[in-house]
Amino acid sequence: MNVCVVGGLVVALGACGNVKEDPPPGVDSGGGDDAPVGVCTTWTASNFTPCTDDSLPAAALTLDSDATFDTDLRKLTVAGTDVPVQTKSLTQPGGPNVALLSVRDLTVAAGVTLRVTGSNGLIIAVHGTAMIAGTIDASADLGQPGPGGSNGAACAGLTGASGTISTGAAGAGAGGGGGFGAAGGAGGCASNCPVPGGTGGASIDPAARLIPLRGGCSGGNGGGAGAGSGGSRGAGGGALEISALTSIAIPTTGVVRAAGGGGDSGKGNAGGGGGGGGAGGAILIEAASVSLDGSACANGGAGGEGLSSNVAEGAGVGANGSCSELFNAVAPKLGAGGNGGLGGADDSRPGGIGANGVGTGDSGGGGGGGVGVIQLSSSAVVPAAATVTPAPTFF
Repeated sequence: MNVCVVGGLVVALGACGNVKEDPPPGVDSGGGDDAPVGVCTTWTASNFTPCTDDSLPAAALTLDSDATFDTDLRKLTVAGTDVPVQTKSLTQPGGPNVALLSVRDLTVAAGVTLRVTGSNGLIIAVHGTAMIAGTIDASADLGQPGPGGSNGAACAGLTGASGTISTGAAGAGAGGGGGFGAAGGAGGCASNCPVPGGTGGASIDPAARLIPLRGGCSGGNGGGAGAGSGGSRGAGGGALEISALTSIAIPTTGVVRAAGGGGDSGKGNAGGGGGGGGAGGAILIEAASVSLDGSACANGGAGGEGLSSNVAEGAGVGANGSCSELFNAVAPKLGAGGNGGLGGADDSRPGGIGANGVGTGDSGGGGGGGVGVIQLSSSAVVPAAATVTPAPTFF
């Protein structure tokens, strides 16, 4: 069997010339008279039907260089080169659209990161085995949602409320944190509380199946005060599903992430409330055999620090969620406004409450985002040494 290497993509085919260009978005790929020879074997999967929503893929995908997959364009870029892959766009009632990426087998080498971007969620359908020794990252970055995160329909009632705007010198309320697998923290009030902060977003039942597949929800914007402006909200982590016919292995070097984004700090010299942190997103991993020895994390982002109208200093931006089991703190605390709430993580699932601004003109800190949801098929083996935050549910 011939093997071609294209920009870090290993394509194993009967003939290297059989690689087909992926059609543009809106046109399904795969199938037809020139589909790869072989029998497509189906399996019980969530949110799609193997061999109906796709066909037997032509190639295995081995990533040995950093890569990006854009779920809107359905385009894989490896080491700066666009690589043809088999994809399809799927609609979901009550949730975001998802891009379906189908491969024979999947390998992400240790030290390599596959970054997932776009407004649609991602399902990776593996018609064989998956080995994820590197990182697959569907996280938010501050105000930029992860793929399928901060979706309007799916986030009704889960988005943090914005902080109260103040027209005087009393400072402004902060945004509440976004909710998903746990509630977001409330935003801090200003000037010892005549100006309230926003409430945190609500949560779903984390044991409820991730059908439709959807990501975490945004925090609320901080309120402005006078000429100052509130901090922008942190965005929700993305929606990622990895479904395989045979097995999925995530060794100790492997990481799957869908963390929430940190809220921004108040801006200007007249005070402004911090933005609420975004909630962690969704990770769904299913196969006949799953071993998770590495890390899977969907922690919330921290709230941004409130700005004081009395101190000509900056204010700290909330940290994005991470793979640490500890809270994600605002770093650093720079001014006299309220500090942002900590992002939810591990067993401390809700987002932290933003600190109140104490002095006159001191704005509140944004609430932290709650944790997301991690769901694993009942076959999954998760040793105690693995880092899985929040704790997973099994189905």
